[in-house]
Amino acid sequence: MDPIVQSNVYPRSLPSGIPGRISRGNPTIESGDPDESKPFAAYGLPVKKVAGRVVPIEAGDAADVVFGFLVESFPTSDTRLVTRGVLSGSVPVAYNPHAVLRRGYMHVLANGGAAYETADGGQVYVRIANPMPGLPIGGIEALNSPDVVAIPRAFFKGRRDQAKNVEIEYNI
Repeated sequence: MDPIVQSNVYPRSLPSGIPGRISRGNPTIESGDPDESKPFAAYGLPVKKVAGRVVPIEAGDAADVVFGFLVESFPTSDTRLVTRGVLSGSVPVAYNPHAVLRRGYMHVLANGGAAYETADGGQVYVRIANPMPGLPIGGIEALNSPDVVAIPRAFFKGRRDQAKNVEIEYNI
């Protein structure tokens, strides 16, 4: 008799998703040229456009500069990633055009501890001041404070999973 394999057991809940991945059909996605001098730290972050280039949100930005959210474009065939051992889904490549969610549903990383828990229909905020460990500038949060701004028409679709991933809706 074969032993029971428990490697795929989820004792609390299934993972919500992977930040930057589209979670439901019929999104509106646009391509955006990046500014290579301002690389993104991860997929699923809010983006803005500066001089026609897609860049991360920065300290002091207003809520109305949010243009969309960075989508993980995969799979990749970029040999520079393969030779460096970087897998698809880790960090956006600064020199490739970026896919930007303009309308739809996607998974994001919601930063913060227990006080930052997300709720269905809750407002999505982006940090624009006073970065702290685990709360970077440009990161997504669920708790309103003087250090964040509310992203217009962006709402959480439930609670975070154990890895702090959660689905959001944008421009719906």
